[in-house]
Amino acid sequence: MELRNRLQALRTKLAVLGRFSPTNCKLCSVLKGRTVVHSGGCPSIFNHCFKCIGVHEGSTCKERYFRLPARVCWCCWMPLHSTFGFEFHNQEIASQCSNPARDLLKAFAILFFHNRQVAPGVSCSSRTKEEYIDWLFRTSSAGQGQVPNIIWLLEAALLQLQG
Repeated sequence: MELRNRLQALRTKLAVLGRFSPTNCKLCSVLKGRTVVHSGGCPSIFNHCFKCIGVHEGSTCKERYFRLPARVCWCCWMPLHSTFGFEFHNQEIASQCSNPARDLLKAFAILFFHNRQVAPGVSCSSRTKEEYIDWLFRTSSAGQGQVPNIIWLLEAALLQLQG
């Protein structure tokens, strides 16, 4: 029952996130717990590469792509399958993705890889990118309900969200 309540609360927070204005920076709004609008790019994710998740300018990246597993939307990083009967992603994927986690979860996960303090309640011992990708989409321990860790990382991000 507790797991079901957590997943329902997460779905409710995603709906709130979906009502954000396109001018709001979802990442900074979540990190700061208030609405944030930037006149330029997001300073929180500046110099973080969305190709390889390294800390450098993306246009200069010579690394391999950070490879997501099958059945994950590469645009928002949400799993494309249901979790205990909860759908967290509609069928629109890639550039057509309209998931409320778009423009938040991928950036938050990249920040978390480099700075675990952005989600202090989440435990991840991964040191390499390969270990991290495995951890993100592996199901959590039995006490967490066998839910992919990326869902719990999203929950940690949305804890600050008002609404």
